[in-house]
Amino acid sequence: MTSLAGIDDPLSASRGFRQIEIDAMPLTPEERRNERLKLAANWVNTLATAIVTAGTFVPLAQFVYGVLPPNTPAGLIYGSGVVCIVTGVLIHLLGQWILGGLR
Repeated sequence: MTSLAGIDDPLSASRGFRQIEIDAMPLTPEERRNERLKLAANWVNTLATAIVTAGTFVPLAQFVYGVLPPNTPAGLIYGSGVVCIVTGVLIHLLGQWILGGLR
């Protein structure tokens, strides 16, 4: 049995797994461009998610567990959280703008 990669795989056939044969059609330049834009937008959105996560985790961990030194100003802790959340939202909007370029 031939896998999607075009390699014979007798183990999959003996275990009862069915392989799907796909006729590979090359992408047009426009489809290729769309896929690259979607990949870039996905990367930007993942970055935004990481920034928002860090921006909410650190203030929350400080509030619950007191992980930072006691003399750390509260305005710095919670202000940096707000900055991270706003930055994450703006980066997410950049990803939405990138997706707006799809054809």
